[in-house]
Amino acid sequence: MKSSIKKLAAPLGIALAGALALSGCAGPADSETVSDDGLPIVRMQGVVADPMGIPVLLIEEMGLDIKHGFDLEWQEGDPAGGTQPFLMGQAELGPGDGVSAAIANAEGHDTVAYYPFMTNTASIVASAESGIRTPADLKGKRVGHFGSDSGTTQAITLTLADGWGIDVGADMELVESSPAVLPELLAQGEVDAIFDYEPYGDRAMQLTDGVRVLTVADYWQDTIDWAPPLAMLWSNRAWMEENPQTAQAVVAAFTEAQQIIIDAGYSTFTQEPYKSFLNLADDAELDRLVAYCNELPCYTNTWDAADVEHMNDWLAMMRERGMLPETVGTDPIATVETVTAGG
Repeated sequence: MKSSIKKLAAPLGIALAGALALSGCAGPADSETVSDDGLPIVRMQGVVADPMGIPVLLIEEMGLDIKHGFDLEWQEGDPAGGTQPFLMGQAELGPGDGVSAAIANAEGHDTVAYYPFMTNTASIVASAESGIRTPADLKGKRVGHFGSDSGTTQAITLTLADGWGIDVGADMELVESSPAVLPELLAQGEVDAIFDYEPYGDRAMQLTDGVRVLTVADYWQDTIDWAPPLAMLWSNRAWMEENPQTAQAVVAAFTEAQQIIIDAGYSTFTQEPYKSFLNLADDAELDRLVAYCNELPCYTNTWDAADVEHMNDWLAMMRERGMLPETVGTDPIATVETVTAGG
């Protein structure tokens, strides 16, 4: 019988790296648990109700997990809240990215990020009245963010340092809130600009007649012809090595789900149950998200050795600037094929 666990908590944003500061090391996940249908159960925690989470819901709605030979059980909620159970082997898929994997491994875990959910949608939006039009204008301004260790803030911090020599912590006054509240703070004049991801960047622009001062994906695409993912499939390496066929089936299901959405021009977002899952402000905001994802694009649906090399270089830049600890143990970035090659 197909089963899923979901909607147990309100979504609060992309995984916070600070939630990885755990004591002890995770042991390998238990041997595969089997569903009533005899399929291996794959558990996933911290699914977010934004474009990152749509492929997860589509996999369930279209039975792509069953098609590929596993049973996906997922829980919607704050990714940071799902990090510890994942690292302790209580779930097979974690809520994170390459940065999360690097931090976890530096703390003694052995994890790997191996397939992108979506392209990084982080951007800086400034209100019209702030007078901010370029990244250099941010110096001395009040800027909202949702955690110095969040993937969004770290991506923007690295981008500003690389392109403009800006030290986020020293060159601006930081105000912390949640991703969904930041657009309201900008509209109220409590901050001059915000670091956020979609759809909140668009919402901030609509509320304040604002401008995008910087888009992370555009900067890196122009600079190195590659953009970092916002979030990735992330697992304990031991589970992947012990269950190679299931790990490969997971990637196959996510690949198919993303391609269905790409082929539909992201119009999937406008259909139920996906529209209700996104829970956007109105249809106009939803239409703008569809247009945005087509242009970016939100899903690249590719991940190979060249992507691994680029992601490792991205992490190396963060280490050089003291944003990440040195790598310990195995590499936190890989493809599913390289991790499961022996199985």
